[in-house]
Amino acid sequence: LFVRARDFGLKGRESAADIDPTILRRLEMARAAATVAMGLAPDFFAAGREYPATPKISFLSDDDDPACALHARALSMGRLHPAYPGTDAIALACACAAEGTLPAELAGKPVRGTPLTFSHPSGTLTLEAVLGLDPLGWKVDEVIMTRTARPLMRGDVYIPEE
Repeated sequence: LFVRARDFGLKGRESAADIDPTILRRLEMARAAATVAMGLAPDFFAAGREYPATPKISFLSDDDDPACALHARALSMGRLHPAYPGTDAIALACACAAEGTLPAELAGKPVRGTPLTFSHPSGTLTLEAVLGLDPLGWKVDEVIMTRTARPLMRGDVYIPEE
C-alpha cells in the first residue's frame, strides 16, 4: 500500500522518534482498510489481528536529488524500517511502471524502459520493472534489482607453503 507522506502530515524523511504515535495509528488504520479492500480480511478488526504484516504500507515523497525519482519509507509491523525492504522495493518499482498509480505520479511519470532509482533512509535502490498487458490488466514480466552491501570484513590469509 502506497500513500503520500503529506496526506498523513509527514514530510517523508522522519525518523521513528519524529512521528507522532497518532500518525502511526492512522497509517495502521489505512493499512487495515486496504487489507479489507483487497479481500484478505473480512473486517477492519480481523485485518489488524490476523494480518498484521500484510499488506505493507509505505509513505512516499518527492526527492530533491535529481538522480532519485522519489523517497520511500516503509512500515513493518507498525515500525519504521531502517532501510527499505526488498519485497517492498519490487512492488514500488512495479507501481512506478504502471500508469495511474501514486508512485508513478510522484516519480513524474511512469518509469518504464529505464531503471528506477529511489532514496530511502539508508541510501538508494535501483530496480527496473518490465510490465506487460494481458486481458486483466498489467502483469509483471520481470523485475531486476541491484543492491549494494556494506563490507563486512577485510583481511589477509596466510597459507603455509608446504
